Amino acid sequence: MNKHLKITISGEVQGVGFRMHARSVAHDLSICGFIKNQPDETVFIEAEGSNHQLLQFTNWCRTGPAHATVEDVSIEETSWVGFKSFEIRR
Repeated sequence: MNKHLKITISGEVQGVGFRMHARSVAHDLSICGFIKNQPDETVFIEAEGSNHQLLQFTNWCRTGPAHATVEDVSIEETSWVGFKSFEIRR
């Protein structure tokens, strides 16, 4: 079953390559959606994929890339959008 998640990640997550690494992980897992930095210094992701794909992705989000310090990951399941790729948004 496919799901759509809104994920907000807080901590030391901007300026550490989080978006670039997340795009690579999403690509490897065949997840579609987007990632962007927020003005409040969090990272926001909308991701679509199977339960298994999204579980692997959200597990990665809880650690992030080497230079990130993830303090909190908030996940909300919402309605399917139908993204065709995973992109970094500005």
